[in-house]
Amino acid sequence: MQRILFVDDEPKLLSGLRRMLHAMRGQWHMDFAGSGAEALTRLLEQPFDIVVTDMRMPFMDGSELLRLIRERFPSTIRMVLSGQCDRHAVLKAVGPAHQFLTKPCNSETLKESLNRASQLRDRLGAAWPREVVSCVEAVPSLPDSLADLSTELAEPDSGNDQIGRIIGNDPGMAVRVLQLVNSGFYGSPQRTSDPPGAASLLGAERLRELIDSSEAFVATTPGQPHWIGVADVVEHSRAVSEAAESIAASESDDPHLIAEARWGGLLHDVGALVLLQQVPERYAAVLMTRTGSQCICDREQAEFDADHAAMGAYLLALWGLPDSVVRITALHHAPAESDDCNFTALTAVHAADCLTGDPEDHRKCTLDFEYIERIGKSDRIAAWTELCRTLQPEGILA
Repeated sequence: MQRILFVDDEPKLLSGLRRMLHAMRGQWHMDFAGSGAEALTRLLEQPFDIVVTDMRMPFMDGSELLRLIRERFPSTIRMVLSGQCDRHAVLKAVGPAHQFLTKPCNSETLKESLNRASQLRDRLGAAWPREVVSCVEAVPSLPDSLADLSTELAEPDSGNDQIGRIIGNDPGMAVRVLQLVNSGFYGSPQRTSDPPGAASLLGAERLRELIDSSEAFVATTPGQPHWIGVADVVEHSRAVSEAAESIAASESDDPHLIAEARWGGLLHDVGALVLLQQVPERYAAVLMTRTGSQCICDREQAEFDADHAAMGAYLLALWGLPDSVVRITALHHAPAESDDCNFTALTAVHAADCLTGDPEDHRKCTLDFEYIERIGKSDRIAAWTELCRTLQPEGILA
């Protein structure tokens, strides 16, 4: 049974939550605290899977409480439920909060959000990977990408197309804008897996505030232990995004499927960026190890009790991104675990991931021929291979 702690300094609101969620008492153990200090005391007494807090509270506001929870109870899922949605409140919550729900929040939206968050705990069985992912404040971006975005936003007539192109070419920035739009940091959640579209919904003014806040985006700079690895993953992600989009376009005229393949390809290795950021030395050693197993996932599983696909999917789900992109990230090395019977965006990303870059790279995983046969596309492998070769991708990590 999931344990959920609600925190608000207004007794009437806590009473309203008790009534609203009374029917869920058979599925959740719920507790209620009237202040940040009381919430921390409850957490010391017993663990909670999820904490949902108001933002504006005396003595300790919601963002300060969530920062302390991140430090002391790192595996706890952290959510905001607040009517305080002004610029200052949102910017303070961007780092420590996984999701942001705005008041008034109807019972179905709240139940759906909490149910989805509760189910996340099952995605990663071991505690350490959950803690690592839960502590991520921002996925690293390349400094050139952030510099380009800052330059574009400084222009008085900066355009959505150029802003979208920059954000849609960097996994770290893309996943951040998708989190902010999908989980409702700026009002009602908008379900989208399209980074340029999400950037357009935020608008240039909000993006300028986010760039200036130093909370939303983080650059990996030359000299840091994980600099080269991050650059490799970003370059590979760009290559897979382009290849997956082309493969999808060669198999389907469905614009939604093609877009899903493009953005699924961009975000498929977010878990590798997390590992490079959080445990750079350990992950570098895993990447350099040569064993009889070709796929990097087996070595990651042995070292971390999870692979980069599972950790990336957990982060995307934790940040409220759509299930479609979470599914692609989780299964891009194991598409046979899906229920696919036909070509999907997952097929395109899996094929692009395996067919780009150096085929002799010991970190790559091989194409799942049984899965490709199952969906009736074995005769298309040669065409996909030639398509990826023509695109001349530069990616390294699979």
